[in-house]
Amino acid sequence: MTTPIFRHECGLKYIYLHKYHPRRLGAEDAETELILQFKKRNAKILAQIEKEMVEKVASLSAHLQYQLRCRYIVAAPSSKADVQNFACERVCIALAAHFPWLTHVPGGLRRIKTVPKSSTSLPSERPDYETHFGSICYVGPKDASGQTVLLVDDVLTRGATASACRDILIQATSCEQVFGLFVAKTVYG
Repeated sequence: MTTPIFRHECGLKYIYLHKYHPRRLGAEDAETELILQFKKRNAKILAQIEKEMVEKVASLSAHLQYQLRCRYIVAAPSSKADVQNFACERVCIALAAHFPWLTHVPGGLRRIKTVPKSSTSLPSERPDYETHFGSICYVGPKDASGQTVLLVDDVLTRGATASACRDILIQATSCEQVFGLFVAKTVYG
């Protein structure tokens, strides 16, 4: 069985491993706790998520390598300026180690201005696309013309961070597209 590829309303193609139920809705479950432990850098959970992501990407390996021509892999930045997204960087390292056609760009997407954390903000106070776009820069290789860059992030909810990262990567690298690899997707209900 191959991994299904989804398309977010923002146009980003992506895959995800788990479903995340927001705590504030009282629907927290084992998957949500797994994601929270991943974000807290729990070593056992980091290793588990790295393994799961390698397995997911392996199921799409030929598609990603030959059809999409993936070359670079980057982690979405933390919400804090000049702080790396440690857990997602670890996933990037694991994927690049397992798939030699991927080059990890450590800290390639850098937050230059702190923004409110989406997970702890009320929906009306979450940073929007423009806020993310204006607070992130790309500091990696600029030679991805005609290729795809893989973007790793922990949770996909509205897509504001992912959309901003995608557009920054396309502008900075001339890549053809960005493909999202998410640990979880927010679901309601």
